[in-house]
Amino acid sequence: MAKTQGREPQAGMLRVAAFQFKGSARIAENQEAIIHGMRTAASRKAKLLALQECALTGYAGVEIASPLEIDRDLLRQATAEIAKEAKRLGLYVSLGTTVFDKESAYNALRLLGPTGRTLGIYHKRAMYDQDGKHYTPGTRHGIHTIAGIKAGLRICFEFRFPEYFRELFAKRVQLAVMGFNMVGQTAAKLELARSLLRARAAENNLWILTANSISAVQNGPTCLVAPDGQIVAEAPAGNEALITGTVTLCKPTPLQQRIREIADSLAKPNKRPIKKSKE
Repeated sequence: MAKTQGREPQAGMLRVAAFQFKGSARIAENQEAIIHGMRTAASRKAKLLALQECALTGYAGVEIASPLEIDRDLLRQATAEIAKEAKRLGLYVSLGTTVFDKESAYNALRLLGPTGRTLGIYHKRAMYDQDGKHYTPGTRHGIHTIAGIKAGLRICFEFRFPEYFRELFAKRVQLAVMGFNMVGQTAAKLELARSLLRARAAENNLWILTANSISAVQNGPTCLVAPDGQIVAEAPAGNEALITGTVTLCKPTPLQQRIREIADSLAKPNKRPIKKSKE
């Protein structure tokens, strides 16, 4: 198959996709699913594909028992093949994976560019449940430029904390790309997850693109949320699926501008002297 040829995205517009699938402990199977998702995204003219948390390696406590199980040579080979495919397709890919250094394993999103190079790696900072036993928390901000749009990477549990998104707001990030592995026995948290994602988008005037695993019952959506808090695309829960949408950057509405002004003022230290009360 020849490399996908398409026009460069217009300034302020980016065609995006998110792919959800059933992850496993088998890197080869995950790689096959990921490349299928990449080709489908490219066929639908997407320039950026979001994948779920630990999509390539499996997530500790859900799809694998521990990162120590991961064959690192196989992981390197699979990552190289996915990067090669990203180059062939001319696609940005937010790849959920596990990254190792000499002493630690990190739950990470690896941002691959359309040249096949790694543009950045974001390590999950907010540890949930058994995360702290398996992964080392990261310290990176995860902000990059994707086809002219300022984007920030975030992972799963971090959406519970507005502070991780205020960081993006302060840097005028326009798109947050999230990997989830938020699954369980029931969908009890699904509506809350939708509500929090809508709030994070609306309070920070940014788009949010998420991809969640379907290894068990989903408690978070694979979706695209607009800066006004509306969900403009969502995958059917529990089914392998790919969604697409267009991130469009527009001048803030009066409401969004006022929210931005107040948020900026709240972020600045109050330098006014505190009046002493009279005895």
